Amino acid sequence: MGSVDPRLDSYGNLDFRLTRQFRGYKKTDPAKLRVKPLPVCIVLRILEYCFDNPTPMRLAVANMICIAFFFCLRPGEYTGTTTDDQAFSLNDITLYLLDRRLSLKDATDDEIEAATQVTYRFTKQKNEEEWVTIAHARSEHHLCCPVRSTIRQVLMHRRAFARFNRPFNGAVKLASYYTDAGKNIPVKASQITGMIRIYATVLRSETGIDPAELSARSLRAGGAMALLSGGCDSDIIKLLGRWKSDAMMDYLHQNSLPVFRRFATVMFNNGRHRFLPGESVPQRT
Repeated sequence: MGSVDPRLDSYGNLDFRLTRQFRGYKKTDPAKLRVKPLPVCIVLRILEYCFDNPTPMRLAVANMICIAFFFCLRPGEYTGTTTDDQAFSLNDITLYLLDRRLSLKDATDDEIEAATQVTYRFTKQKNEEEWVTIAHARSEHHLCCPVRSTIRQVLMHRRAFARFNRPFNGAVKLASYYTDAGKNIPVKASQITGMIRIYATVLRSETGIDPAELSARSLRAGGAMALLSGGCDSDIIKLLGRWKSDAMMDYLHQNSLPVFRRFATVMFNNGRHRFLPGESVPQRT
């Protein structure tokens, strides 16, 4: 009674070490708000619509949805509309033509369009790891591809710099587009969510997912689910998605029908066990 509270500093505020610790607890995976993983068919339908009916905003939103899916990104990493993360700038993007690194400033349009790999450098993350670099090569699709979507965004920015007589600016956010007057407009998470829910409604009979269960956060889980359903090792999924814990993997397994569909056949075809004489199965674990 009457003693100084050890949790407070000399000004009566919570000690900075505890503040930092509590902040870290809030940032650990999994997120409090669960969303359904986004199937790639919705990503593909969005790309097809936006490229058949192009506007600067639609093209940027479609490209960023594709990029976020393949790189398992949080909304703050590809829209910059939250305070948790740092959205990618052009300086964080590196394109390669085979083994040759391309300069986003000086390479020709033909060289940029021919790029075969891309890397993204994470300068700040929710899990507080910095300067992580993740790479992707081309997919087999002309629209739904992390390299091609990045190329389209990079070329859009380069052409806007030229059109409005501006020098190359690597600090410009990748997830943005331009008005006819040259104003740079950031892509917002609400635009991503809106586009996703429109086409989730269109494809609901195919996916069985309520559009209300999808948002900009679903792209991160959707990319991880695609890897899991394709038989990718869980450690590789955690590496690509930059997860420190197994919590997200547990969540994905609970929602993965393609994964569970194979279990009965695998167990039936591989359930004929033989033991050496004298060996038995422990009764307790």
